[in-house]
Amino acid sequence: VKRSRVNNDLVVELDLGTERITLLQPGDREKKSLATSNSPAHLQIQSSLHTVNGKAEVLDIKTLEQDETGQTWLKQQLTITNLGSGVSCTTTRFFRPYDKTAPHLVVDQPMADAK
Repeated sequence: VKRSRVNNDLVVELDLGTERITLLQPGDREKKSLATSNSPAHLQIQSSLHTVNGKAEVLDIKTLEQDETGQTWLKQQLTITNLGSGVSCTTTRFFRPYDKTAPHLVVDQPMADAK
């Protein structure tokens, strides 16, 4: 399951090794996504879709890494390529894993029947 950090309503479920095709609005634009992994600490999602600037390819690589102090980090390397022009941009970000449920993902439980 991939959840957007920008749009919490955007959730994509992918099975490793199986290409998924979804239709995006407006205009039923086709988006192809494929998730692969080479280890338990690695996830690669490759997507292609049509944008206002032409066809784009997105490569999202996530890896768990440890620094010299033993702290574990999630490294995200996001590369977006405009296939028509060949122009590419890569962004690398690091996140500290959160071992609790993020507050915005907590589902309120109904209170026990009051007596």
